[in-house]
Amino acid sequence: MWGAPSMFGQARPSSGKGQAKMNLELKLTIANTRITGGESIAVKLQALNRGPEPLTLETGPGNSIVYELRNLEGGGASRVSRLGYSEGLREGRPTKPLPSRIKTLAPGDAHTFSDDLAQFAMYTIHAGEYRVTAILEGASPRVVSNPVTVEVKAPKVHAMNALYCPYSESTSCMYDHTGDDGSGFILQRDAGYLFPHVGTFRRLAALGASKSAPQLAQSIHTEPRLEERWYLWMEGRRAGAFQSSGASVTSLGPSIAAPMLAATGFQSTSDKAVFWCAGLLNGASHAQKIEVSQGGITYGPPAALGASKPANLLACELGESHSGFALIWRDGHAIYKRQFGPNGMPRNGGEVKLYESQGAEILCMEMNPIPDDPAHLHALVAPHGSAAKLRYLRIPLDPKGMVETRELDPPTEKCSAWAITAVLPSPLVVVALGEDQLMFTHAGVRGADWEELLEVPPSIQHLKIVANERRFWAAVWIDPEVGFGSRMDPAYVR
Repeated sequence: MWGAPSMFGQARPSSGKGQAKMNLELKLTIANTRITGGESIAVKLQALNRGPEPLTLETGPGNSIVYELRNLEGGGASRVSRLGYSEGLREGRPTKPLPSRIKTLAPGDAHTFSDDLAQFAMYTIHAGEYRVTAILEGASPRVVSNPVTVEVKAPKVHAMNALYCPYSESTSCMYDHTGDDGSGFILQRDAGYLFPHVGTFRRLAALGASKSAPQLAQSIHTEPRLEERWYLWMEGRRAGAFQSSGASVTSLGPSIAAPMLAATGFQSTSDKAVFWCAGLLNGASHAQKIEVSQGGITYGPPAALGASKPANLLACELGESHSGFALIWRDGHAIYKRQFGPNGMPRNGGEVKLYESQGAEILCMEMNPIPDDPAHLHALVAPHGSAAKLRYLRIPLDPKGMVETRELDPPTEKCSAWAITAVLPSPLVVVALGEDQLMFTHAGVRGADWEELLEVPPSIQHLKIVANERRFWAAVWIDPEVGFGSRMDPAYVR
């Protein structure tokens, strides 16, 4: 079940006559009945008093309206409600009773509820065709709305981006979707850090028809009290940026060929953000700074990176006064960096090799975009041999620093995807995708065992961890059959 309400606050005659017959009509309207999994299912529910007597109706978060979603393909029915959603947010914490809002409906008067079934579900509703009805629990006689059929389709996703922003204290996620007609769009949502699974995705940018997969990036706030966030996409030779308020700009792509976006941009004011990309120019690796504002997208001059060919491009801001940036990337079994000034021009010294794995596979690497001083890159390395231990590395961006290594026993089953955290003092967590489950362990605890996080199909994609400095982490991913998925640290105490 996605949510189950208590039975209280039902409509009743206000005359005090227990035998008075209630005559309440529920009319359900859903404007968008063809949605993508995780996308908003906004409903309007009109409660109309058709009787001769006034009725009192609970309209607050404790109301007794329940929405039933019955799978027309034989998958049973689930129920969601504002009450179940409100109680789910409060679970495990001491709370006050939910506020009551009583409204009296005179004969012929109506009250309209505006709800979101995808939000109430708290987890992505599976693909399928559903008959949706609204029910007033506890009413006598039973009050049920007209049915509305809703079709939920699994998203066709090429790219997903997720980050935790410490200044806004929210987890922001975005992914693309390609419809049956070949047109694409981007969905995005913000959620409080305690509840990365809460909220619904909104369509914020149209990609149009294209044969190439987009790349996605979003900005992290580097100053407090910013009201907007910039999101950037690149697809072939096109680029676009948009804000959650709906402002958007489009442009041709950068001058370098085959550009690769760093997943995180940097935003110190509400109206402007800086992103980075890397690619080829005349056969050599170059980087370009990208500035986004409501005035458009502008690119800095290409800057040579060095002889390496970047993969897994990461970016971080240097210094507390926005004194510059560092780009970090992998090329084969080596990890490199290069520093840039705030104007996007490279600083002296060229590329610097931070680490050489000596032939071991670099499974994944992460960087806190706003790192502590001294700054460190985090990486997970798998030496050759089935009995070899994994190595979790903290690699200083200062090449004079010492690389910290922690050995981990490998999981008992073969794994196809990995994710790590890069935020301290939050736990150093490793999540691995096994044959039919996600597993996790703590790299900061010697001898820590692998624990089951959640049963999932092996086909999930884009596995990532979002984390903050207050010992919170959650795994997020895309399930091709369902959509966005997430799982919080099961031991986290809110």
